[in-house]
Amino acid sequence: MRSGDIVLVRTGQVRLCLAGDRHAYAYPSPGLSIRTPEWFHARDVAAVANDTLTFEVFPPEVDGLWLPVHALHLVEMGMPQGQNWNLEELSTACGEAGRFTFLLAATPEPFTGATGAPVAPVAVL
Repeated sequence: MRSGDIVLVRTGQVRLCLAGDRHAYAYPSPGLSIRTPEWFHARDVAAVANDTLTFEVFPPEVDGLWLPVHALHLVEMGMPQGQNWNLEELSTACGEAGRFTFLLAATPEPFTGATGAPVAPVAVL
């Protein structure tokens, strides 16, 4: 891993949504642990995205501590994060090509005053 890389985390959770089971997709949810911001910071990761609804483990790992990974990434580290990404086809293509690094473009829509924006990510192997 190089400084400034983007990390994509495929849990497989999005397959529940694609199969029509939106409730199981939403709750409970795997995701990034409260311990991951330190790992990302130590490696100077530029951004991270995954295939879950809440992005981080839900219900929360620490009772009463809601969305701590969001706060650490976005507020304290200034690190963009993406959630609800369908990484299934990309995973298959990477496996078939035998490579797991690629060019990724994920420019957000230009919403004024928003706290988040949808993206249409494109990966080029």
